[in-house]
Amino acid sequence: MALHQLLVSPPEGLRSPLWVPSRLLLGPGPSNLAPRVLAAGGLQMIGHMQKEMYQIMEDIRQGIQYMF
Repeated sequence: MALHQLLVSPPEGLRSPLWVPSRLLLGPGPSNLAPRVLAAGGLQMIGHMQKEMYQIMEDIRQGIQYMF
C-alpha cells in the first residue's frame, strides 16, 4: 500500500481545535448541565444485562411501590 501525499492542504478551521465559550443557556433547549451530570457522562456505561442495572431497576421498582 503506497502512501499518498495530499495535494490540497486542509482548511485552517480543521487544523485548530474547536473552542466553545461558556454561556448561560436559558432557551427551551439545549440547556446547561450541572457539573456532576457532565462528570457522570464520562463514566463507564452499564449494560442492560449487568447485575448493576438489575439493582438500579429494583431500586426504582421499590421507590415506585413506596409512592403508590
